[in-house]
Parts: sequence; structure tokens; C-alpha cells
Amino acid sequence: MNRRVFSAAVPGVIIAALPGCARTEPGRAVLEESVAALRAVENGTYRFDYAGTGSLTGRYTGRVSFQKPEGGFFFKVELVPSPTRPDPNRDDPDDPPTMTIASNGFEVTVRDEAIGRFSHGTYRGGSGHLAANAGYGLLFQFAEDSPYAIELAGELRHAGRDTIGGVAVDVVEATSPQLGGSTVTWYIGAMDRLPRGRDWVAEGDESSGAFRFRIEELEVDTRLTPDALGNMSDLGDEIVDEDARVVAVGAPAPDGTIDLPGGPAALSSLRGETVVLQIWASWCRSCRDTITELHEAVGGLEGVRLIGLNAWESDTVDPVRWIERLGVSHEVALGGERLAAEFKVPAPPAVFVIAPDGTLVYVSPAGTPPPVLAEQVEAAVRSAIE
Repeated sequence: MNRRVFSAAVPGVIIAALPGCARTEPGRAVLEESVAALRAVENGTYRFDYAGTGSLTGRYTGRVSFQKPEGGFFFKVELVPSPTRPDPNRDDPDDPPTMTIASNGFEVTVRDEAIGRFSHGTYRGGSGHLAANAGYGLLFQFAEDSPYAIELAGELRHAGRDTIGGVAVDVVEATSPQLGGSTVTWYIGAMDRLPRGRDWVAEGDESSGAFRFRIEELEVDTRLTPDALGNMSDLGDEIVDEDARVVAVGAPAPDGTIDLPGGPAALSSLRGETVVLQIWASWCRSCRDTITELHEAVGGLEGVRLIGLNAWESDTVDPVRWIERLGVSHEVALGGERLAAEFKVPAPPAVFVIAPDGTLVYVSPAGTPPPVLAEQVEAAVRSAIE
């Protein structure tokens, strides 16, 4: 039997085919070669540019370093500007503050110039929320055992060539049942088969959004050592041990300022009332359902203050008008990113019930369906007011 060898439409991809066998699709061949290239990379640095809308809102640039020791993954992400709203009393309000996030796989450290704070903790100790913003800059395909697993399980199309940062790239579009209504486009280096960009477009529901991510100045001969994690703090920083700060039922509720329609107020100033605090964003579908369920469950109870703390919101959305259109009894508090961090919330939705004495009597478990969550909140509230 004669063997025929075909050169794919993608330069650098050679596909062998036997008579009667299907030819590998060029886009799939590109990602399969990229899997091998990613697995061979042990360390690297790059600059990134992230721009997102809707559920993926944000505009960030910065530098990433990573190292893959045996059985682990170190990273350091410098994010500009910090996702935390800066202190208005900063010396130079025109200089965007940086958030630096680092991890050695066991602990996480964050230096946030926006608020002058150095935070540290361990994943096991409940401080994984510190790494939440790393995803804006860190391409986790460099760390995964099976990169592009979801994309390779779906349909792939080679969409031509492009250039990013002077590097020729192959463009691969991916759709998969596991991506829901989303389309992912990868930009893979034509020569080294390493990723240089990714586009993500989600459509079809209230959680829709899109982002554009680009990598430039990628180098794979650098090294990030474990001691780099301890070199980020400044002498003037507040230092916070996140493992020692417990956010759980029975613990005091974290304090902080909320921006209510009547003006800023410390959360501790609401002592004497039972407070239901929901952290939400308009792009979060579960948030919308939770808001409605909470309104039905506890919105009319006497002595209960239902506050929706908006965070990670797009500049194009007016949270107050958005809540008004739902016709619910939530008070709306704005700019909740900083207080959400105090409550160790990596992303919405999250709900907390605070008793009149300032004690937490309910902390929502992650992934709780909104109807179940509302029942749990109502039970906690009635216990607190009785």
C-alpha cells in the first residue's frame, strides 16, 4: 500500500494520510502542535494587553513571569491599573496604580498600590481569592497538563494568518458544546507554535461579553524563583495575613465603607439592623436571579436592610437604573470591589447576613442555586431578628 503525504494549508504542519483516511483539519493540527510546544516550555515572561466588555469587562496591561518546577507552577502578574478603585488621597492620582499578584502554588501574595496594601495567604487557608485577578494577564495554558482540551473536543477552523507584535500567527477559531454560546479564537505563532493571543465572544444571555487578549515580547529563557514572591511589599504598606482573617458564620463581619445613595457609610454604622449584603454585577446572570429571589424572600421583612453592593461593573452600566428595572427593594451601593475583597469574594454573586451585633450569621456557599440560597438567607434572617 502506497503512503501519500500531504502538506497542510498551514505552513509547518505536515499531515500524513492513508488512502481512505480523513485528513486532519489544519486548525486542529495547529492546536495539537501548540500543545506539544507549551508542554516543552519551562519558564517565560511576556507583556500582555487585555480589553474586555460585559461579563469580561476591564482594560489592563502589564507583565507576566512564570516558572514550571516539577509538579508546580509559579507566577507573577503585574496588572495596570489595579482593579481596585484607588484611594482618592493618593499622591499622584494620574499615575495608574499597579496590582502585583504572585503565587508558588501553595501561597498567594498581592501588593495593591491602589490602597497601599500587601496581602498574603495560602490556598488551603482560604485565601485563594487573592489570585482572582491574575486571570486578566496569566495565560493558564502555559500551566495546564492538557492545553486546549475544550477547543480540541469541539469544531476548529483555520481562519488564515495575522501578525501580533511583529510575529506571524495562525488564526484558529473554535466552537464547542463546552463553550456554550461562546466562540474562541486563538492566535498561534507560525514558527514556535506558542500562543500570542486569544479572543473570546459570548452571546445569547445576560452574561454576554467579549475580550481581546494579546501577548507581546514573549521570552522563554527567563526564570522566576520562589523568593520573588517576598520582594513586593513597600515599607509603607499595610500588611494583611488573609489566612488569619476569618470570614465565616460566627465571626465579626468585615468592616469597610459602602457608597450608598445618601453618601458613604461604614458597614459598622449599620449595627442594630439585620443586613443582607449581596455582592453583584449586572453581567452576572446568577446575580439577577439571586436579586429577584432575595426580594421575594426577605425584601418586606421589618428590621431587615437589603443592600446590593455592585462590583466589577462596566462603565457603560448604571447599576441604580438596572436594579430599578427589576422592580426590587434592593438599596444599591456602588464601587464594591474593595469591600468584596474584605469579604474574600473572588467574583459575584455572594450573599452575607449580618446580625444586629455585627456577627456573620450566613455566608453563601459557592454555586448555591438562587432559590435554595434565598431559603437559606430567609432562615438566617428570621433567626437573627427573633
